[in-house]
Amino acid sequence: VVARKEYANLYHTMTDFVGAWSAAVIAGVDPRKVRILFSDGHPRSEFDVVWAKAFSQGRPPLRKKDLVGKGAVCLRRVVF
Repeated sequence: VVARKEYANLYHTMTDFVGAWSAAVIAGVDPRKVRILFSDGHPRSEFDVVWAKAFSQGRPPLRKKDLVGKGAVCLRRVVF
């Protein structure tokens, strides 16, 4: 789960990216198999493709609004 502060700023995107990558490695999870969930309310940006390439085997990041109306959501393993 990633809570971005600035979604369209390259510097802040890269610090969020490195933080998420590091958190996955520290948690013992292969970052390429992680599905990113953005918990902020920011819209899609041109940097989303970078997140998809590095994480989640090319699948686009999820957003909390993607889960609204889906009923109960169960996440097997979550890293903040």
